[in-house]
Amino acid sequence: MLSLTEAGQRTPERDMTARDARLAGAPGALGETERGLPARAATVLERPGSPESERESASDSAG
Repeated sequence: MLSLTEAGQRTPERDMTARDARLAGAPGALGETERGLPARAATVLERPGSPESERESASDSAG
């Protein structure tokens, strides 16, 4: 049977805390354009004729 040492048990928590802090600061490192891209991309993807809207239309008519 394997078991972790006390230090080994703390390592994942420490790593996750550091990762969370890094990710929390990431949006601040982006410019206004980069922050706006996801919303602009969603608008394009929601347009009629996009692959996503085609899938929705197909599933609506099938069911």
